[in-house]
Amino acid sequence: MSTAAHPAGDRLLTVVISVYNLEHYIQDCLESVLQQRYIDEIDVIIIDDGSSDSSGAQIAATLSRYPEHRVTVVSQANAGISAARNLGIGLARSPYIAFIDGDDMWSAAFSEQVIPVLRDGQADLIEFNIGVVTDAGEPVDTVTLVPSGGAGLRPVDTAALSEFVDTYEAFVWARVYRRTVWDGIRFPVGRHYEDNATVPRLYLNARSMYRLEGQLYRYRRRGGSITAVATLGTVRDLALNAEEALARSGEGVHREYWLRLFHKLFLHACSQNARVDAASFPEALRVMHRLVRKYQALPAPDAHTAPHLSLVGFAWHIRVSRGIFLAKRLIKRMLGREIQARPRMAMSPPQ
Repeated sequence: MSTAAHPAGDRLLTVVISVYNLEHYIQDCLESVLQQRYIDEIDVIIIDDGSSDSSGAQIAATLSRYPEHRVTVVSQANAGISAARNLGIGLARSPYIAFIDGDDMWSAAFSEQVIPVLRDGQADLIEFNIGVVTDAGEPVDTVTLVPSGGAGLRPVDTAALSEFVDTYEAFVWARVYRRTVWDGIRFPVGRHYEDNATVPRLYLNARSMYRLEGQLYRYRRRGGSITAVATLGTVRDLALNAEEALARSGEGVHREYWLRLFHKLFLHACSQNARVDAASFPEALRVMHRLVRKYQALPAPDAHTAPHLSLVGFAWHIRVSRGIFLAKRLIKRMLGREIQARPRMAMSPPQ
């Protein structure tokens, strides 16, 4: 592992940027950070997770154009995105921490909107909206965490937790966090959809949150990324996230929270099950059967928190969804509208 000078810890925010084989994108990512108005309030930690392309050279070339900025670069043997982020969390010394995947970007207004909230120091979490862009960086969609009229400071109470579950957008980079909410929490190494296993726990460590209506993060939707490809591994990992939520549903006051999250995770796993390749489909369906049996072994939950899951009903839903997915994919191929992946993946595979 090689490391540049470590942050001194006298700035408000540390951003952890995870990189694996992102030579086509990392320059845009870094410049979106280094050109921020309040960059002097931000420590930058770049974790190069064993890239085998020219990502390292691209990082060095970009940083050479910003010699006045304080940046830490760590190169490690490939260990996966969770391990890379965990390393960055351990290196952070500022009161707040944020994350960027190395193929994404901050909006130009990120620090102008976020830094004043951090200076005020009342919020443990800061939420904001997301702009979705194509591989070429052109806007195509939005992800709304903060609805119109929803900006401002509020407690992380039962209502806020309920809204988080309803929205079910657990991207770790869609928020800024007081560093102390990470006490005792790290990403599970070697797991897909690691955000879904981690962010719900962070909300329970937070007491207050500030919501910003602006689209402050630019998420690049690309073919070949983990969110664009369904595999047996993604089904298993989503099922594991759901199983952990189910296990935590016995935590007294938060029972409803975890049961509702279980239901969201279960439906997400079902959607992935419907999209796996034909060879993986039978085993993926067995994974879901085992998860349903664990759910049904629990004392009967309240109907409004987690509707009863039927073995027959969920399997039928998956098969119908699979038929629709395959039909849509065929039509897209015929029209030449499938998203094409670049040669490299967005992140390293789980270890």
